[in-house]
Amino acid sequence: MPLKDASVGLLRRYLKEGRRPSRRRELFLATSTPYASLSKSSLTQLFKPRVGKSGLPIAHDFPYTLRHFFG
Repeated sequence: MPLKDASVGLLRRYLKEGRRPSRRRELFLATSTPYASLSKSSLTQLFKPRVGKSGLPIAHDFPYTLRHFFG
């Protein structure tokens, strides 16, 4: 899925300023040790409270839903 320029800019900023230095290739890492990739349950916990605030008409509050929403 192509990303908009604004999204690319935000991701670059995150990689420079927000993400801990790591040899891991995953984009988003856990914020506590071990700094591994986020688990499915961790990602869901982060995603759920933000769905309602987003205003997007998403029926289910699971990250996987975004694949179908924007697909």
